[in-house]
Amino acid sequence: MNEQNNQNIYGPNPEQKKGNVLFLVLSFFFPIIGFILFFVWMNSNKENAKMALVGSIIGFFVGVISSIAITFVFINSFDDMARNINDDADKIEYIRKYDFERSKSSDFKESLAAEEIELKYTDYQETDDQVTIYLFRGQGCHYCKDFLNFLNDNAQEYGKYFKLRSYETWHDSFNSDLLEATASFLNRPVEGVPYIIIGNKVFAGYAPSYDEEILATIKDAYDGGSMYKYDVFEEMKEQRLIK
Repeated sequence: MNEQNNQNIYGPNPEQKKGNVLFLVLSFFFPIIGFILFFVWMNSNKENAKMALVGSIIGFFVGVISSIAITFVFINSFDDMARNINDDADKIEYIRKYDFERSKSSDFKESLAAEEIELKYTDYQETDDQVTIYLFRGQGCHYCKDFLNFLNDNAQEYGKYFKLRSYETWHDSFNSDLLEATASFLNRPVEGVPYIIIGNKVFAGYAPSYDEEILATIKDAYDGGSMYKYDVFEEMKEQRLIK
């Protein structure tokens, strides 16, 4: 009797009014199921129906916002990809029209003189069987000058293996364009100068830590070793990318 009276005075146990939070979570991830549960329970189990409805609404709007965000990111990515494709197509078309003869190059002695470096090995001579080192540089570039000094220091021992063709890019727009075209062809982006090509190997920049690898690459290329017997400009000419 006392328990019955207590229920009449205080009403049902509050714990019995709480819906199961699992239905909130389930409906959040699967809003359609939540809406179905809501309509099934809206009269018979109102608290669980409320949980299902709240979870469904939150899940629905979160899904819509996420879809909009993903669509926005996808559209931007697609636009960037399309822009890159167009840029690459324009660059390829430009390369095909590029007149290689308009670029001005300097040989080893001329490149040293341009940076006021005195040739140490005065018996240095160019020959047809030497490996061509292609150097894109900037007049006054400290690292470019360091590379020229490195070649100069090793010319007596290695000068018989290489000849140099350097292209000044800071004050010559044709040479700068040639650098971009060549880097695009080699799929090695330009991050600055010096940009050194020996065979099919690219050294993007110069530091003394490269010295041994550069000398080994020169020697391997001269000997015609493995994949190093390669001239990027000859390859571009064969593919009619430059005249």
